[in-house]
Amino acid sequence: MREGELHTVRIDRLGAQGDGLATLEGKPVYVPLALPGEEVQVRLIRSVGGGYQTEAEEILTPSPQRITPPCPHFFRCGGCSVQHLEQRAYLEWKRSVVVENLSRHGLGAAEVRPVLTVSPASRRRLTLAAVARKKGPPVLGFNVRASHEVIEITACPVARPELLRLFPLLQLTLAPWVSSAKALDIALALTDTGVDILVTGPAPDMGAREAAALMLREPSIARLSWRKSEREAPEPMLLVRQPVASFGGIPVALPAGAFLQPSAEGEQCLARSVREALTGVKGRIADLFAGCGTFSFPLAGLGDVLAVEGDEASVTALASATHYQKGVKAEQRDLFRDPLLARELEKFSAVVFDPPRAGAVAQVAELAQSAVPVIAAVSCNPGTFSRDAETLVKGGYRLDWVQPVDQFLWAGHVELVARFSR
Repeated sequence: MREGELHTVRIDRLGAQGDGLATLEGKPVYVPLALPGEEVQVRLIRSVGGGYQTEAEEILTPSPQRITPPCPHFFRCGGCSVQHLEQRAYLEWKRSVVVENLSRHGLGAAEVRPVLTVSPASRRRLTLAAVARKKGPPVLGFNVRASHEVIEITACPVARPELLRLFPLLQLTLAPWVSSAKALDIALALTDTGVDILVTGPAPDMGAREAAALMLREPSIARLSWRKSEREAPEPMLLVRQPVASFGGIPVALPAGAFLQPSAEGEQCLARSVREALTGVKGRIADLFAGCGTFSFPLAGLGDVLAVEGDEASVTALASATHYQKGVKAEQRDLFRDPLLARELEKFSAVVFDPPRAGAVAQVAELAQSAVPVIAAVSCNPGTFSRDAETLVKGGYRLDWVQPVDQFLWAGHVELVARFSR
């Protein structure tokens, strides 16, 4: 088979990223925007992973579960992949992603609960791309699906309206900066005290800084920061108010670029599930990969909490907030290279861990050798979670239940909370 050829395939199921999956001459075929049961004429684009990436030329037999997407940009924008699937089937697909990953690690018998989901227009954290045009304001939006091209966004059913309202202002005030830099990434986070903006890209010249200062006219903006790359510490450019987020009712002053759950609703779902996992726990709790205290402060009512985090700025923010909440102590430690050892974990009645997408191989290996009675795992990657869960189960833990949480509406991401008991 060659690139550019047309073939007719029948979609068997949805993949983890929301592409329709079919088989052609014994090889997997990935068809964006196609649904299970549909017969689709596809054009081969490229070889990938032993199969073929394609694009749908025509849906010959539409699925009865196909619906009209709520977003006018859906068929081009790469931000969402499954707006065209009706709700019940959509939530079952999200759950199936968790089930299939567990099955690959011998944990297919685990209880996987129905998916908890958030409302549209609830996402408080976005990362936009801004690229220069030959004439006029820059293009501000998201990448086209499977492309470096940026599509200008005028509507987004996922985002909080407060963020969408800023788009015209961002285009205006950042235009000189984008013009000289050619491209910028713009991260927006809606905090309790206003919008926190972090720009990543080439340094602004004086003209760009003066234009960006016009953001001060917008009362909803709390702070503007800049960094050359993700590896560098942000430089504050404008500070009107300190961005603050509340965790368990405790206000935390957020450093620029700090991790914040995508939605307040999703954060509440995760926190409730973590507390449920620790029902009946009495004694000390270790909160590992604690960030700025997303779970540390809500758990403080159950016992003393040691919050361990590797990022220095996050630990400083968390530690500064502990004077509002007795019983929470912050510690900086690189848990990838220097995990809490099994003997150190013996003094805890429960452990919560919420690692990045790569998971927590080193820390989980120590947990598997420990005698901690209860573990609550939080993950944004069912694949690495299942790998880590297998390690815990082989170490003598029981996987009691898994609660999927759909914070990334209509996208190929699933978060979860799981309870393990010794």
